[in-house]
Amino acid sequence: MCFNRAFTGAQKNWAVLEKEPLPIVMACEKLTYLLLRSEGFMLYCDHRNLIQIFTPGDDIKTFVRGKRLMWH
Repeated sequence: MCFNRAFTGAQKNWAVLEKEPLPIVMACEKLTYLLLRSEGFMLYCDHRNLIQIFTPGDDIKTFVRGKRLMWH
Protein backbone atom coordinates (compact mmCIF):
# COMPACT_ATOMS: atom_id res chain seq x y z
CA MET A 1 0.00 0.00 0.00
CA CYS A 2 1.38 3.39 -0.95
CA PHE A 3 0.26 6.96 -0.80
CA ASN A 4 2.06 10.25 -1.10
CA ARG A 5 1.48 13.85 -0.24
CA ALA A 6 3.49 17.05 -0.65
CA PHE A 7 4.04 19.52 2.15
CA THR A 8 1.67 22.48 2.10
CA GLY A 9 2.98 26.04 1.91
CA ALA A 10 3.18 26.51 5.67
CA GLN A 11 4.58 23.02 6.25
CA LYS A 12 7.51 23.77 3.94
CA ASN A 13 8.70 26.29 6.53
CA TRP A 14 8.70 23.75 9.38
CA ALA A 15 11.99 22.65 10.92
CA VAL A 16 13.28 19.19 9.95
CA LEU A 17 12.32 17.91 13.42
CA GLU A 18 8.72 18.87 12.65
CA LYS A 19 8.73 17.40 9.12
CA GLU A 20 10.21 13.99 9.92
CA PRO A 21 7.28 12.55 11.94
CA LEU A 22 4.55 13.88 9.63
CA PRO A 23 4.49 10.81 7.32
CA ILE A 24 3.91 8.53 10.31
CA VAL A 25 1.13 10.75 11.64
CA MET A 26 -0.49 10.99 8.20
CA ALA A 27 -0.28 7.22 7.67
CA CYS A 28 -1.89 6.55 11.05
CA GLU A 29 -4.69 8.98 10.26
CA LYS A 30 -5.26 7.66 6.74
CA LEU A 31 -5.05 3.97 7.71
CA THR A 32 -7.10 4.18 10.90
CA TYR A 33 -9.36 1.36 9.70
CA LEU A 34 -6.34 -0.99 9.71
CA LEU A 35 -4.99 0.19 13.07
CA LEU A 36 -8.13 0.18 15.22
CA ARG A 37 -7.79 -3.01 17.23
CA SER A 38 -8.74 -3.94 20.75
CA GLU A 39 -5.11 -4.86 21.51
CA GLY A 40 -3.68 -1.70 19.89
CA PHE A 41 -0.76 -1.76 17.46
CA MET A 42 3.02 -1.44 17.50
CA LEU A 43 4.87 1.09 15.38
CA TYR A 44 8.45 0.13 14.54
CA CYS A 45 10.94 2.73 13.42
CA ASP A 46 14.73 2.75 13.16
CA HIS A 47 15.04 6.54 13.12
CA ARG A 48 16.34 7.64 16.53
CA ASN A 49 14.71 11.10 16.48
CA LEU A 50 11.31 9.60 15.65
CA ILE A 51 11.66 6.95 18.33
CA GLN A 52 12.20 9.68 20.94
CA ILE A 53 9.24 11.69 19.66
CA PHE A 54 6.75 8.82 19.64
CA THR A 55 7.89 6.99 22.78
CA PRO A 56 5.26 7.55 25.48
CA GLY A 57 6.42 9.09 28.73
CA ASP A 58 7.03 12.33 30.54
CA ASP A 59 10.49 12.90 29.08
CA ILE A 60 9.11 14.37 25.85
CA LYS A 61 10.22 17.95 25.42
CA THR A 62 7.52 20.61 25.65
CA PHE A 63 8.25 21.68 22.06
CA VAL A 64 7.63 18.19 20.70
CA ARG A 65 4.52 17.71 22.83
CA GLY A 66 3.03 20.90 21.35
CA LYS A 67 3.75 19.73 17.81
CA ARG A 68 2.16 16.35 18.51
CA LEU A 69 -0.99 18.14 19.59
CA MET A 70 -0.90 20.22 16.41
CA TRP A 71 -0.77 17.11 14.22
CA HIS A 72 -3.96 15.68 15.73
